[in-house]
Amino acid sequence: LGLKGESVYVASKAGVEGFSRAFAREMADFGISVNCISPGPIDTNLLKGITASQISTIVNQQIIRKQFTPRDVCDLVEILLDEKSRSITGHVLHVGGA
Repeated sequence: LGLKGESVYVASKAGVEGFSRAFAREMADFGISVNCISPGPIDTNLLKGITASQISTIVNQQIIRKQFTPRDVCDLVEILLDEKSRSITGHVLHVGGA
């Protein structure tokens, strides 16, 4: 989302996503998969200073309307590390949905 007052954050996030897609193409000849994990608000110390109301606003914009935990992100990483995900590359995976 392009949020007012967050242009630098949004631009950097878009840059990481674009870099990941391009890097996936560059690494494909070497058999290396590259994907980008884009988490919503994860229940960690990084959210200190963010109000419950602000977190609720973000959560309500997700497809799955809940705050996730670090374990949820780790589970996705484990899936991507599994040999069965070898055909997944160049994707941005949103924890909680886009």
